[in-house]
Amino acid sequence: MALRSSSILSVSFFSVALAVSGCAKATGVTSTTGAAAYCPTSVGATPIAGTTGNGKIFTLDPLISSGSATLSPGSSTLGNYTSTVSLRNLLGYGVLKGTYVDVVTDKCNRTYGAFSAANDFRFNHGDDRFAEVMNYNYGNQFREDLAASSALYPTGSFLMIANCNVKNNAYYTKDYNSQGVLFDYVCIGTSSSYPTTTSLSEDGEVMMHELQHGTTGHAYSGSEDFNKFDYDEAGATNEGISDFIGLIQGDPDVVAPFKNFEFSRWALGLFFNSSALRGSAKCPFWTADYPTCSNFSKTSSGFSEAANRISYAYPDGLGWPYAGPAIGSTLQTVWTTNAGFEEIHQTAPIVTGALWDIYDAIKTSSGDMTGTRHRMQKLLVESIKTLPHASAANPSPVTMPILATKLIAMAATNTAGAFSAGEQTAIANALSARGLTSVPLVADGFASVGPNGVAGHPGLFFLETTAVGTANNRMHAGEKGMLWFDIANSSANTAAAPLIKITSSDARVIFSDASKNRGYVSPTVAFVRYGKISGSNIVTQMNNGGGTHTGMTNSYFNGPSVYGVNAQTALYIEIGTGVTAGTTFNLTVEITPANMTSAPSTVIFPVTMQ
Repeated sequence: MALRSSSILSVSFFSVALAVSGCAKATGVTSTTGAAAYCPTSVGATPIAGTTGNGKIFTLDPLISSGSATLSPGSSTLGNYTSTVSLRNLLGYGVLKGTYVDVVTDKCNRTYGAFSAANDFRFNHGDDRFAEVMNYNYGNQFREDLAASSALYPTGSFLMIANCNVKNNAYYTKDYNSQGVLFDYVCIGTSSSYPTTTSLSEDGEVMMHELQHGTTGHAYSGSEDFNKFDYDEAGATNEGISDFIGLIQGDPDVVAPFKNFEFSRWALGLFFNSSALRGSAKCPFWTADYPTCSNFSKTSSGFSEAANRISYAYPDGLGWPYAGPAIGSTLQTVWTTNAGFEEIHQTAPIVTGALWDIYDAIKTSSGDMTGTRHRMQKLLVESIKTLPHASAANPSPVTMPILATKLIAMAATNTAGAFSAGEQTAIANALSARGLTSVPLVADGFASVGPNGVAGHPGLFFLETTAVGTANNRMHAGEKGMLWFDIANSSANTAAAPLIKITSSDARVIFSDASKNRGYVSPTVAFVRYGKISGSNIVTQMNNGGGTHTGMTNSYFNGPSVYGVNAQTALYIEIGTGVTAGTTFNLTVEITPANMTSAPSTVIFPVTMQ
């Protein structure tokens, strides 16, 4: 039984107005059936070597190691750029098992691969064991650094699977072993485009990103998932924190021509048909403002269709892809063709950026990179501990503004160490600049039934997963399907991270259980969370060009956009066989934005069965 996981990437596909996202962890991943020739037949229970060894690695990744921005993942010369380093904290069993991490491989049926009675792990690039050494080096480096920051969660040695049997991804998860004991691990996969020359194990930032998911999860709770729904701001926050940690861990090694605020320039940047690079900049990679982002603003001036301008500020900057679109792509093209506006990795850069801005300000003022990294890791862990937990009234309570509030409050105490008045001001200013504090409010009663829908289903989009007769996006007795609500916003301000509670008035029209709806409460009550519902201010800015406008509207479906109809925010319903055509019932929708004034808005969506 596998529990919920967090990954480096979710690859999205678009078809029939539905974005179907690959889940974070590939279900049913198993180890390889044939073990490599080098796999040791057994590992003794008595130490045979010391606590220090040697190994060959890339410094962070092949690009940084080589100093060449044009190096290709398919190059036959990658091995020219490795170097030998000391491997610390080994336990002396002749394998890559240490105080902080324990590295196994799918090349050896998820047991140990690299073995040396002398702790000599200097395998050449091209040898599968090179990936194991990369995992050990960067896993140990990161978790040793967490210990130095008094931020090590979980304690003990963390399992890492090198050459993991999953393509084009890496993930963290918890699972049960054969004895029924819950344990954590990270799976660092391979590349389908470059299977013989490189893998995700050759990107140090990827490995540290995944390990941070374990730190975040354990700091938050030993038993409760941090991410609650397929899309929620907890998930986006989780990814943003992990990207940030990857950046500050890599910062000491990054020199020109590379940018220390770009995350995973190797794996995410180069392994796919279009770049999946992420980072902490204030604007997208594909816009003319990048990388200085001199026109950044959390106000309306930071957004403009006419100027092709986007700012990574909350909430209107949520979901715009960091990279991927061609350089110079128009906002209209990106808005109407990108299917990831409510995908947690794509909504992460605002959190990543705010944390980086804090780190950069304190690092610059103190002149102490290592000390600042330790302090930020401790501040994050202690703040995560104070985040709210799920309740019946709010099963998805973590939002980006709540994290911002907790960071400011924690910095004012001594729990995470002492932050000077000037540093506390820098923290507050960075979070404010990204729009994460004092978010402009939406008025009570802002919501109404949106303009989209089909006959008999105003404001609804229903996609049959089990149709009776010809699928036509209309509800019939005996059908199952996915449902979304077109909620209109009468406010000038965008409704941020609206939590949606849905109640069915007809017990024959029910919500699928928690295996489908992570916000399931009962057969007639369920929750989902949407990304945002645009207000008139941003709608004006996104339609102010002289040519074809983005088409953004102030309702959740956003006219021609794919925003608002995707698998991450779907509600799964089942219609009883005895519901006759012409039957009417109501779906009562209670909407609670992160920036509401004082009370949720309630909207009734009437439905007539077809």
